[in-house]
Amino acid sequence: MSFEKAWELLKMPIVPHSVTRNEDGTQYTGEFQDPVTGEILPITGGIGDSQPGGKYGGAFIDRGENERGFPTWRSFIQFDTDKFHEDRGDYNSFIHPTEMGTDRKYRKRGYATALMDLITQIVQDHHGEKMYESDAQSSDAERFVEALHHRFSDYNDKGHRSWIGRDDLMEKAYREPDLWHGTLAEYVPSIMSEGLDEWSFGAVNQEEAERYADDRFEESGKAPAILGFDVPRDSEWVDPRKHGYDLGSDFGHYMIEERIPPKNIRPYAIGHEGMTMEEWDEFVRQFSRLDYLDWFYNHTLDQKAWERKEQ
Repeated sequence: MSFEKAWELLKMPIVPHSVTRNEDGTQYTGEFQDPVTGEILPITGGIGDSQPGGKYGGAFIDRGENERGFPTWRSFIQFDTDKFHEDRGDYNSFIHPTEMGTDRKYRKRGYATALMDLITQIVQDHHGEKMYESDAQSSDAERFVEALHHRFSDYNDKGHRSWIGRDDLMEKAYREPDLWHGTLAEYVPSIMSEGLDEWSFGAVNQEEAERYADDRFEESGKAPAILGFDVPRDSEWVDPRKHGYDLGSDFGHYMIEERIPPKNIRPYAIGHEGMTMEEWDEFVRQFSRLDYLDWFYNHTLDQKAWERKEQ
């Protein structure tokens, strides 16, 4: 892989499945990771109606205010319904960016790309529409479009291109963790309040954690549990074989040198006393089906809906 391609992939820095929305779907909040500094910053967006039939909104990264109360941000974008050529009889107005900007210190790090991804998600969810390229562009906007031409669709019959968004922004039923951990249900309260001790085990594949939990279930007769956890930044992932264990990272098992704090741990499935192995297996399968349906809706049904709309 070329350096340019690797950097391009790195500059898609909205943390996958970190975006949530409020109840009426007008406000979105997610996490943006600066690919240079590694900072996790808030990325927010919203939508409303500027006038009957018109649509507008905006999105920001690291929005705040200075000591005088004036708004600040590292990067912003605004969008609205195009009315430049509404006098054309065959013209369909469309949503497009009207203004965007990034602080010079943070340019060429994917800030504008992330904002385009977010507002594309917003107008798709809220209006069932696409985010199109603007007819009127500044010199900066022209350079942005040229550099990211592959993120735009082909021209439609009216000469417009739409932005190709990401399909992994919205929060999943269960966001995929770095590692999975099988244990017994009786240990979950202390794990969730105190964290996992140093040198705890984790598995890359959920099935490995399930197998470990099943083994503890069969040995003790006590209810099993499966947790997911994210590894703290800069922690070392250690191959267990280096410490005398007979299972290694060839099977996706790792030991984490540092303690895992409670905020990094999420319960996935917690059994209860008295359930059979068959009931436990079906319980876990139900959660897996929910995550599959979440994936299927985002990746398949949404795309088919777009295809029907375009016909």
